[in-house]
Amino acid sequence: MKISFALLFQARLQHQFSNKTRMFIVGFRINTNVDALSAYNALAKVNKEALTSQLRIASGKRINSVADDTTGFMVGKSLEAKNEVQKSQLNNASAAKNYLATAESSLSQINDLLIKIAGKSADAQDPTKDKSAIAGDIRAIAGEIDSIMKNTSFNGHNLLAQSDGSALAISDTFGIGGNDFTADFASDSYLKAGDLKTALHGTASTLPGFYVGQDKTYRVGGVDVTGYTGPDTTSSVEISLKDGSSKSFSMNLTHNETLYNIAIAFSTAASDATISVGIPDMAASTGNLSILSGDPGTMTPDPDKAVMGVTTTSGFDVVSLLGLNEEASSGGGLMADDTDSVLTAAQNISTVTDNVRASLGRIGNLTQTVDMRSTYLTNSISSNSASISYLFDADMASEQINATKNGILGQAATSMLSQLNSAPQAVLSLFR
Repeated sequence: MKISFALLFQARLQHQFSNKTRMFIVGFRINTNVDALSAYNALAKVNKEALTSQLRIASGKRINSVADDTTGFMVGKSLEAKNEVQKSQLNNASAAKNYLATAESSLSQINDLLIKIAGKSADAQDPTKDKSAIAGDIRAIAGEIDSIMKNTSFNGHNLLAQSDGSALAISDTFGIGGNDFTADFASDSYLKAGDLKTALHGTASTLPGFYVGQDKTYRVGGVDVTGYTGPDTTSSVEISLKDGSSKSFSMNLTHNETLYNIAIAFSTAASDATISVGIPDMAASTGNLSILSGDPGTMTPDPDKAVMGVTTTSGFDVVSLLGLNEEASSGGGLMADDTDSVLTAAQNISTVTDNVRASLGRIGNLTQTVDMRSTYLTNSISSNSASISYLFDADMASEQINATKNGILGQAATSMLSQLNSAPQAVLSLFR
């Protein structure tokens, strides 16, 4: 009985593959092993997931590239930027608090010294006490106040007054979040350093001089003066200052020189980096010639070097011609040379004492503001850090589980890929 080759081939197939091996039937396609490709894709996916878990465990981060979580990356980086700004603001708040503490310490000391002066002033009302000695004590205390006002500083910034004791031009501003924080305790709204400077040194004085009358006639002490009518000559002058120093200079006078031109010549010869001589405006109805020791640019006098007198040392007496031969007074103040001026000034310190206390109160308010903003910044930084951690930090336990799982799956997938890759070899049995 003849059996066809086709029937024999079919029987051979049925004999070679039981139900257990029918899943490999596709393996007879030698050119394209689809099952092996599917196993390969599964192995690649498992390996990728295993690598991701291992990288997260190694770095401790859930997001290692923007592709891992684009939205989370953008949000996290925005929070990181905000955190950096707030950390700097928190550092600024710490500096502001130290700044205020330095000023508070100095102002508290000044307040205590003013209380001592008030006590000394009360002592001076006892006729059996030595008023001169009391004035000396007050003068010494006032000198310490003056030193504190001029020298209290924080990292190069004067806190209470400028180096000459005058009011600060501007208050320092700190960036500590929210609205700008300005430490304005030393401004004219609170400390009023200018008033305290006046209380210490008295009112800056100027020397009398010639003036221009309503009829444009030059006068000295109410007497008309036409100028210098003598022969050409010279004059040597000395300007005495409060600190004991002096300024000497010489000038020339010519025949029939007007008083105004003489004043200009006097100003030119006398003025330098520390002496300012003011000349009245020709168009003004009145105007005094003033000599000040201070800033020539602003004509701001320096009380410590107030002009106390001007004298002619040789030659023509140009000082008398200009009406400058009267001595200036010190203007009183707690640091005045005479006892009566000191004691009088000591009786009038209530206003500056109130100003010092107002400044201390302002420091208290500013310190409270710094504390509140510091608390807010600290809480905000903590909250932002928690959010950043949630977005970026890896869950190490979870990633370890994933890495272990994917490791096992990788081994299984590799084994299956090996088996599926060798399945087409079964075709060779057909040719035995």
